[in-house]
Amino acid sequence: MRVAILGGLLQLLLIPAFVSLGLWQWHKAESKTALQTSLDTRSQDAAIAMPTTPADIETLRHRRVILRGHFDASKPATT
Repeated sequence: MRVAILGGLLQLLLIPAFVSLGLWQWHKAESKTALQTSLDTRSQDAAIAMPTTPADIETLRHRRVILRGHFDASKPATT
């Protein structure tokens, strides 16, 4: 009798936990699909020149950019 009550209580705790975890995985998959769609769409767009002034990060997210510059070996890359 005691084992049956303990088993029932365990089921009452674990079933909602497993359902909650399953829903979390479902929503995680939906958000990853949306992110992948955004990445695929933006990466197919034409490359844009990197702005010389600060730009909104969202306009550059997942975009291909063109950078122009030169390498100055006299200055270290790290400080």
